[in-house]
Amino acid sequence: MREWEYDALNRLSAYVRSKQTVKLPVDLASVTEANVSEKYKYLADKYADKIKHYFDNDENCEHTNNGVRKHLIDHTFLQPDVDRIAESYGAKIRELTTFRLQETDRKSDRGNVAPTDEGWISELWHTDNDRPGQFKIIVYLSDVTEDRAPFEYKVPVEYIPYISGHVVNDNRIAYKGDGRKVTGPPGTTLIFKNNIVHKGNYCRDGYRGVIMIGLEFHGSVTRVGNVFKKIWKQRLGAR
Repeated sequence: MREWEYDALNRLSAYVRSKQTVKLPVDLASVTEANVSEKYKYLADKYADKIKHYFDNDENCEHTNNGVRKHLIDHTFLQPDVDRIAESYGAKIRELTTFRLQETDRKSDRGNVAPTDEGWISELWHTDNDRPGQFKIIVYLSDVTEDRAPFEYKVPVEYIPYISGHVVNDNRIAYKGDGRKVTGPPGTTLIFKNNIVHKGNYCRDGYRGVIMIGLEFHGSVTRVGNVFKKIWKQRLGAR
């Protein structure tokens, strides 16, 4: 293929992609807010007692940070419900985690992220630096108060687009202001784009249990361009 043909193909594919509209889930229609509701309360109603029973038996859990954080080893019983949620968004499941944060008198790692001189990244203001179309759903399985590790996001909400090549330490945000701590009863549901500025908090009292679902939304934004490229190449190859 000649250089001008590559150039024309790339420009036309870019134009086609620019005209495609990707419909985001209604919960994520705006990047200026996080969605807090009881939308998936039925997951807590259905599974909270069962998951608590599993967590109370250490054989069912993986431990990190001297037991401060517990992950359920097997949560396949959740899969049918989570599959239906993903299907309702036209999304695929990137992550499914069920974990509990235990009471501690020190700051603790809430995830697989690097520590800094100030503490663990997840407990500092940061973004996840995820690609467009990726979002998370968190469902509380226990009463979450200000002392029970509430999720917290910057107010007003700030969304920082994906930056290629960033490592986890690059995602810290120099912010010292207020945030909204999401407290609430079992079933409280938080749906948010991972690239809003947010942070975790460690558990000073009791424990906090959650189901966390990472989803990736797939629209048709690249499909038309890819099909077009394939057809163009086939036609040129037949000459």
